Amino acid sequence: MKRLRVKLTYANVMATIAVFIALGGASYAAVKLPKNSVGANQLKKEAVTPAKLSKASKIALTGPQAPVGVQGPSGPQGPRGDTGAMGATGEQGEKGEKGDQGEKGEKGDQGEPGPSDGYFGEGSDLPATLHESGADIGAVNVTPGSYIFTAVGRLTNDISGTSNAECFLRNTSGGAGPSVNVNLAAEPDRKIVSTVWARTVSAPAKFTLHCETTDPTSTVLVDEVSIAAVKVGTLH
Repeated sequence: MKRLRVKLTYANVMATIAVFIALGGASYAAVKLPKNSVGANQLKKEAVTPAKLSKASKIALTGPQAPVGVQGPSGPQGPRGDTGAMGATGEQGEKGEKGDQGEKGEKGDQGEPGPSDGYFGEGSDLPATLHESGADIGAVNVTPGSYIFTAVGRLTNDISGTSNAECFLRNTSGGAGPSVNVNLAAEPDRKIVSTVWARTVSAPAKFTLHCETTDPTSTVLVDEVSIAAVKVGTLH
């Protein structure tokens, strides 16, 4: 104790008393703050947050709703969107009722009488033999007018090898129709040839079926020939 008293000075005592007063004053301020003693200067920045406000304070701080402002200009049109996927096909609807039958139309005017002239020519009873030659087989005679001519005949090979021939309708006054080529295998190969020709004549005329061999080694028999002509109004 004697050593401690020697070390104590006035400055040490006053410093110790100041520490006790400071500690005691801080505790007093924390517990005994007077009413309305805390203002803006005592609050730290952003110390008071909305969560710490009472409901009444929030209502007092909220002003009335402002009027609706003027609508702003329309913005630019956006880019076109992608085409959507095709939808599923819908179910087929029910079949509708059958409609009423329409009224019968008026009878048309009777047409002009068509041509009714038909000509059948002379055939050939005996076969014509063709070898490096041609022949007119059968014939039909017609008066002036437009006609459809048809001719049919049978060709038979008369040798052991092959034979070739062609047949066509011919106007004895001049002109010939399209030809039909016939290729015959070895004897006794037979084929039917038929040909058609449309022709207009201004005078009486005679039409025949003309057949001929097309190479020097062929020999062909032609028989059962028939020729016909049907008169028509106009050829197109």
